[in-house]
Amino acid sequence: MKAKGANKAKKVSTAGSAPVGGKGIRRKAHSSSSNKNVIQMEEILERVSDGFVAFDAGMNYTYVNTRGGEILGRKPADLLGKNYWVEYPEAKGTLFADAYVRALETQEPIMFEDYYEPFDRWFENRIYPSKDGLAIFFSDITDHKKADLELQETQGRLALAVPRPTAGRTRCAGSSAHGIKQAARLGTSSR
Repeated sequence: MKAKGANKAKKVSTAGSAPVGGKGIRRKAHSSSSNKNVIQMEEILERVSDGFVAFDAGMNYTYVNTRGGEILGRKPADLLGKNYWVEYPEAKGTLFADAYVRALETQEPIMFEDYYEPFDRWFENRIYPSKDGLAIFFSDITDHKKADLELQETQGRLALAVPRPTAGRTRCAGSSAHGIKQAARLGTSSR
């Protein structure tokens, strides 16, 4: 039987930094207090319902939470240390890739929703840059977008089916009762 959390992201180590906490975040080892803070932050990132990834300034994955791996269809450990441009070459030229580059260049947060054709899904991205790289929270909003589209289509059909009052005609208090009586005579519903 697998131990709980056995499929979590593995540590990545680079020169001058030490892996901390059993996940993908790398931090310079300072004190046990710092380590506790990093572990606490990782636990928070694992509990959020959004996907979360962190990149260094070269767009190499430094952290991927479990939900992020699920949305991307990849194991977090398999992405750590890998370069975004190598792992997702089809992303070049998309709003997603352009936003990541722009956020790194301008150091301004960027939030947007867009359709990602290679996955046939809609995503909401919240990108937070720093001099060290990017932190990105993302959600698959495909179901929400489909529901919005269905609602718009229904509203469009309804607008075509319900006659609009003509100019100069006003509705008086008794017109609703009159409509019900008239519909009853015709054997139809007034609604």
